[in-house]
Amino acid sequence: MKTSIKKKLNLVINFLFILIFFSSCSKIEVKDSSLKILPYNENERGKFWEICINYNNIGFSEKPIAYFEVVSKNNRHQTYSIDFIHLKQRCNKQNVLVSFTNRHTSSEEFEWLEKLEPKDVKYIELKIKSDYRKTGFIYKKTFLESDLD
Repeated sequence: MKTSIKKKLNLVINFLFILIFFSSCSKIEVKDSSLKILPYNENERGKFWEICINYNNIGFSEKPIAYFEVVSKNNRHQTYSIDFIHLKQRCNKQNVLVSFTNRHTSSEEFEWLEKLEPKDVKYIELKIKSDYRKTGFIYKKTFLESDLD
């Protein structure tokens, strides 16, 4: 009788250790980031940004998302988002006309984003959530015009 209780207790303890291990693996920690608006190149189709996010490995249960709050010098304010599933660790050359727009995007907004240059930007704030379902941001960084060249 005592050995069966010990076995059950051992199973429960092992299960708790496994649960704690997997819950700690699902954390994301962003170490640093940078953002560059690349000059328009006629040979490339689209408008490209270099998005660099240095973060640790993501656990199986997290679905992180990055938000880019763009405020131009003429006080236009747009927010765009991209799931981390579309980003590699470190640097990514993203076509923002594909990543940030869809069939519901107005032609005016599309043209604005296409012509956006660092000199037109007051700031871009990068905000990251560890999971799109969560409310709080785990990382925030503001990029000024001088940071975007």
